[in-house]
This record gives sequence, C-alpha cells and structure tokens, in this order.
Amino acid sequence: MRKVALIFIAMGMLLFGGCSDITADHIKKEANDKTENVADKDNEYVAMVKNGNPVDYPDKTFGNCFENFFGSPTWKHFESDEEVNVVEFTGECTYQEVPVKARIQFIIAADGGSFEVGYLSFNEVPQDMLTTTALLSTAFDSYTSAPQGETNSEKGEAHNASQINETDEPVGYISFNNVKASSELAESKQADYIAQNTRDSVKETAWVEGRSGNGIGEWILFADNSQKEISAIEILSGYHKNKDLYLKNNRVKKIGIEFSDGSYIESALEDSFGMSNTITLEQPVKTSSVKLTILDVYGGTKYQDTCISEIDFIGR
Repeated sequence: MRKVALIFIAMGMLLFGGCSDITADHIKKEANDKTENVADKDNEYVAMVKNGNPVDYPDKTFGNCFENFFGSPTWKHFESDEEVNVVEFTGECTYQEVPVKARIQFIIAADGGSFEVGYLSFNEVPQDMLTTTALLSTAFDSYTSAPQGETNSEKGEAHNASQINETDEPVGYISFNNVKASSELAESKQADYIAQNTRDSVKETAWVEGRSGNGIGEWILFADNSQKEISAIEILSGYHKNKDLYLKNNRVKKIGIEFSDGSYIESALEDSFGMSNTITLEQPVKTSSVKLTILDVYGGTKYQDTCISEIDFIGR
C-alpha cells in the first residue's frame, strides 16, 4: 500500500461538512469529471492513490475516506505539461458553511512508487496548504465504516463533518522579523533579487544568490527575538515569474536547514514549476532562527543563478 506524508494540523477556524448541490457554473465541468471518472476507473495511478494512505492513518485509505466524506466523488488521471503523472479527485462538501466543489490533485513521483498532495481548489479557487491539510485531516478523522459497505456516494450525500478541534492553539503561517542572505544578485532594470522577496507572497519575485558559480553553499537566514514553534516549511524553489525564466535559472535540489538550538536537517526538493515543496518536521521545533543553505541544484539552461521565490513557515 502506498503511503504519503501529510501535515495534519488542528485548525480552530475551519469548518467542513457535506453538501448536495453545486452551482450552474460548474455543471459542464462536473459532466466532464464524471465522464473521465468512468474512463479512468481501472487506471493504475488512480488505483495507487485510492489504495494509499497517509502515514498518520495506516488503516484508512484515500479511496474509502474520500468516497465516504465527499458527495459525487470522481477520480481521473492526466499527464501535466511537465510530463508529470497527476491523479485528480473531485467531490462536493461545505467550507465554512458554503457549498463548494473540491478539486484535489495528487502528484505521482517520477519513479511511480509514491505520491504527494499537490493542489486543492474550492469552486476552482486555489487554496493554501493549511486549508488542504485541514480538509484532509477532517475527511480522515470523520471516516467510519459504513454499514454493509455502503458509502456516501451510494447514498447520494456527503458526510457531515464535525468542526476541527477548537481547543488547540491555532496553527498557521508564521513570520520572522528579520531576513538576510549571504549574497544577492545585483538589481536589474526589470527586478530586484533581495532576500525579502521570499516572504512577500508574490511568486513572481525571488531571492537570487549573487555568488559566482551555481550558488551551492549560499544561505538565507530568518530570525526573530522570540521563539517560534515550526511544524513545516514550504519552499517555492526557482524563479516563478514565468516558466521560461524558471527553466533558464537554477532551482534548489537539496537544502540544509539549521535551527537556533543547533539541530539540523537536510531535504531533497522536487523540480516542478508552479509547485511548492512542503518539508514536514518529524517533531515541531522551537526556534528563534532558521537558516536555509543551498546544498545542490537543478541546473538552468542559460544561467547559473539559483533562485527561491517563496519560503513560508507553518507553526504557532
């Protein structure tokens, strides 16, 4: 059974439940999803995701939990422009008491042996990783075996989800007051490439190291006077102003992460335009600083500059 690691965090302000209707704007898209669902019924990648499970839920599969939780569930497989295999799920639910159609995409690893959750939208509006993990957590936590194998899709309704634990301290994106880098590429007429670009929530800007060569050993440091508790780090590696610049410049392949208590981890990053890499820590770390060092890169087709568009920290 395939497993995928997810951040399942308690979110005090998110409420998910079932719904039975979608708006007229989505009727055509829903019809296409249902058609492709039939066509991909026996697809190997669809079967892999449906039979897989997160490491935190060894006895619950995506297939069982999703088809129990969501109304009108559909599954399909497609290949992206970057020749990456993607399994897409759609289903109906409610988000903060508003009926929505959820679209969730699973990215299949290049070796075909594992997958990760890469995208969520509600009514075609993209959602962040916190909303994604909160939704998945709710779907898995609310799953119980239906009588005699009956699923919500067979009953024509979605499961009513309970509110995610409100007693836990809220978990969300956190920020550090100071950020600096070992080097920065000189400003051009088109843009600047400063370290602060990694926290401006604009993927079209980037920190670009300014050292001669491919940037291995260059670093960016986030620091604060107070300690933060970090559960995960999201890195949008590369220059995401457009795909052409993304491919022309270096992207981070492996990164080292050091915390103020001296603890250190290394993580490999996937190379995919438009997709963030989420590094989930085995245990939350309390720290007043995070130093990220470039250890290896995916080479650009034209330039040796290594770029990072966004770095976000998840915790409390």
